[in-house]
Amino acid sequence: MGRGQFLDDIFEKGQDCLRLICCLICCFFCGGPIMTLVGIIVLTGDNTYDEKLADYNKAVGEWKNDYESVMKKSRGSVTATSSNNVELRLTEVSMENILKTKDAAIIAATSVQLESVSPVNMNSAHDASVQVESNTVSTIRVDAIPRTFNDRTNYVCEQLALSADKKTFTKSGFGGCQFTSSGWGNDVVGVNKTTGLGTRVPVRLLSEKDPAVALQRITKGTDSFGLTAAEQRKLGIILLVIGLFLCSVCLGVIFCVYKLLKGDEKKNQAMQQAVPIPGIWPTYQPQPQYQQPMMTNAYPSQPAAYPAQP
Repeated sequence: MGRGQFLDDIFEKGQDCLRLICCLICCFFCGGPIMTLVGIIVLTGDNTYDEKLADYNKAVGEWKNDYESVMKKSRGSVTATSSNNVELRLTEVSMENILKTKDAAIIAATSVQLESVSPVNMNSAHDASVQVESNTVSTIRVDAIPRTFNDRTNYVCEQLALSADKKTFTKSGFGGCQFTSSGWGNDVVGVNKTTGLGTRVPVRLLSEKDPAVALQRITKGTDSFGLTAAEQRKLGIILLVIGLFLCSVCLGVIFCVYKLLKGDEKKNQAMQQAVPIPGIWPTYQPQPQYQQPMMTNAYPSQPAAYPAQP
């Protein structure tokens, strides 16, 4: 490595350090106001935790009273090919395994699902036959996939609507069982995003009143009710305190720099007044009225010789 290359490397590293220092200074000076503003927003923002919890508990109560027992009596199959049907197996899932919020006020519930015992090739739509006990068989059209994509699920799902007499099902107008930013949809992992061909996934059917569906609807797909009012208040106070602390430090630094510059300015002014510079600052000239009169001879002249004594 030559001397020039060594100096270039030092120069580049110096530039990187300077950029890092500038970034840290910007973050330090901007972080205080930003965190203060965010803290105020969090403190004054609306909290919907109790509202979401109440809506979910209400949905669970309705599910337990009118729909859970019916779903547990249901059975069916899905047409995999023209000559083969895949059985739909009844599966129960505790909502404690789905909920991301843990709260003693949440009513315990179980999600009841009809799921195919083996995957089905979903390169085209299929018919699912669902029956409640010995009542009329309902035909549910399971749409081909894909609709939307993410990494959350590996099955295709449809919601069922129960008739008024609770004997038959129809396909719910909501469609899939996953709530996304664009609404309800089926989200499947590992699918060809252009055609969806060759995708073999289980088929799952849920009541539109199922607590798992209600949770998706109420939480907009997050499965969490968010922060409680106390947690939100605590977070807002922490952000506000940190933001105000950073702001006070920044103001202290600015004040110290200002005082330092002001002190240097006064020092320079004092030095300039004490040591005049010829040609730039005028020198002191005494005024005539303050000068002492000039005396040419302070004493009267004495005679040149004393007279002779007799």
